Formats: sequence, C-alpha cells, structure tokens
Amino acid sequence: MMKLRLPVGSWNWLHVLAAVAAMLLASSFPTWLSTVLGGDDISGFLGKYGSWLELLKFASFVAFSVIGVALVDRRWPSRAAFGLAQWPIRYGVLLAIGGFVLYEVAVVVFEKMTSGAVDASNQVRDSLGIGKSPWVDVAVMLAITVGAPVGEEFLCRGLLFRSLRDSIARTVPALPQWIPLIIATLGSAYFFMQMHGGEGQDLQLYMIGLMGVLCALAYAVSGSLRAPVLIRGLNNSYAALGIAAYCVNPKLMWCLAFLGPVIALLVLDGIERLLRE
Repeated sequence: MMKLRLPVGSWNWLHVLAAVAAMLLASSFPTWLSTVLGGDDISGFLGKYGSWLELLKFASFVAFSVIGVALVDRRWPSRAAFGLAQWPIRYGVLLAIGGFVLYEVAVVVFEKMTSGAVDASNQVRDSLGIGKSPWVDVAVMLAITVGAPVGEEFLCRGLLFRSLRDSIARTVPALPQWIPLIIATLGSAYFFMQMHGGEGQDLQLYMIGLMGVLCALAYAVSGSLRAPVLIRGLNNSYAALGIAAYCVNPKLMWCLAFLGPVIALLVLDGIERLLRE
C-alpha cells in the first residue's frame, strides 16, 4: 500500500456540509453580483466584466471554504487543516509532473477514441470570449492558470476531499485506510465534475472526473495541497498555451500561461500566511 502523507484530521460531517454550502454559495456568487451591479442590463454587464467575475468566483471558493470551517470550528482554521503546513518539494513536484503527464496521455487517447472531442475543446475555447479585449484576455488567462487551480483545489480537495476522508475514517476507525480514501476521492471528483459543464465541457466530464481523482490521490500521497494545485496549474497552463494565439496580445498571454503555475503556488503561499499555525 502506498504511504499516505496526509494524516486523518479532526474534521467531521459538519465540515462536509460546510464544503457543499461553500460550493453552492461560491458558484452562485457571480450570478448574484451581476444581478445587483448589472441592473437592467445584466447581459451587457456580463459582456464587460464576466471574465473578471469568473476570476472572483474562484477567489470566493477560498473565502467561503475558510469561513465555513471557521463557523463550524468557531475559530479561524489552521494552515495544517487544509494541507498547507508541509510541502515535500522534490517529491511533490515530481508527483505533480507525473500526474500532469499521465493526464495529458489520457487526454490524447480520449480525443482519438471519442468522436467530437476536439470540436468540444474548440467550443470551450470559443466560449471564453478571448480576442475581444486585452483586459478580457488577461482575466481569462488568470482565471484559467491561477484562479481555477487555487480556488477549485482549495475547495474540492483541501476541504471536501479531506473532510469526507476524515469523517469516514473517524466514524468507522476499523476500516482500512484505502476505503475512506477511495470513497472521498470518488465523492470529491463527482462534485468537481458537477462544477463544470456546458459550452463543450459536457463531453469532457469523464476527463474532468479523472483529473479530480488524480488530484485527490496526489493530495493524499504528498500530504500537501500544493501538489494538486501544481497538477492543475501545469494542465491549465498547457491548455492556455493553445488559446494564446487567439488573444489580442499573444506574446503577453504566452508569458502568463508559462508563469501561471508559479503564480498559483505564490497565491497559495499567501493564503497559508493568512491562516493560523
């Protein structure tokens, strides 16, 4: 059995409910905000600021997750609770690169075996609204390469996966460690899939689920949230390189795509400093 560096913590089923509530609130946050700020011209407001609202949504994933845990525990959560207190850098980086390569191989196989998979990817690209404004392009790139890896992994793996795994393991302590691990991995991957869809992503849901599984296992094996964030950052930045040519300033977008994983890890370091010891 592979050694798991993520110990079973003290989180319980209330933390699972907090994760689901955070997911629902954060996902509806952009819609609510556009309704309030857009007034009678919501479509026009979304046309101008929709990409920035998407970036704000990913930030709200982190905010609502921390607030949810704080309400359950009645104290500010620790960095260790979300898996931010340790980072086996060499092992974690190698694990992240391995997960990224494995996923890209799976994507190539999926696209060769699935009719319409390439067209679905092009549909996702077209739905982003890139190429209309340099500011929209910057927001889209930051959302893809930084916002999604940090926000979604903080919520889906840092809170949901860990609270599920901890709750099951503590409720039935006699279970072998791989049973709570598998249940929590599949559960968090399912919710991760539900956060996506539409505009070509419906055909990609199985691959999105596979990404969720890889990230959960990387989190459990490394013991650090940085490993799944880096996997997502590498994957999303690789995808962003393919759409940079369609932006107003391709060279700037290529730079953002290359820097995306580094910026994501730096943002995670900033979040760590906000949490207590």
